Amino acid sequence: MDSIFECGICFKPYNHVDKKPLSLPCGHSFCLECCKKLPKHGVIQCPYDKSSHQITPESLPVNYQVLTGLPMQTNAQAQAATPVEVGGIQYCQVHTSKKVKFYCVNDKEMFCSKCILKHTQQKHEVINCSPKSKSTPVPNHDQTGRIRAGSLSEIF
Repeated sequence: MDSIFECGICFKPYNHVDKKPLSLPCGHSFCLECCKKLPKHGVIQCPYDKSSHQITPESLPVNYQVLTGLPMQTNAQAQAATPVEVGGIQYCQVHTSKKVKFYCVNDKEMFCSKCILKHTQQKHEVINCSPKSKSTPVPNHDQTGRIRAGSLSEIF
């Protein structure tokens, strides 16, 4: 493992959503996504020291020492953030059980209906998008799916 800020199984950087660092009882930490794949017959075996733990991934504690030490994202990294994709459907990074429905032209990110206030309150240009879309929506100024601040009744 090159960094304490990346998972020792998938080698992807930790984050505050699906790659949250969780601690096994032996002290080794891995991301939430990888920890969910570890249990076999109700037992989690640490990939590093092979110690066995009778615990579910949901009951593993978050490694806050690593989580709070995560480097801050740059604007370029934040703009490059993409939704979580499961089975061809894209889900919001913040509300992982919610499908993406909107795209903010200003922030260049896709998000769910719970996240829309953050964008519309800042008077950002928000357009409808499909959770099945593989590409970033291209804004069309003639598109009727555009949402402006003050017209949230269209969403709910």
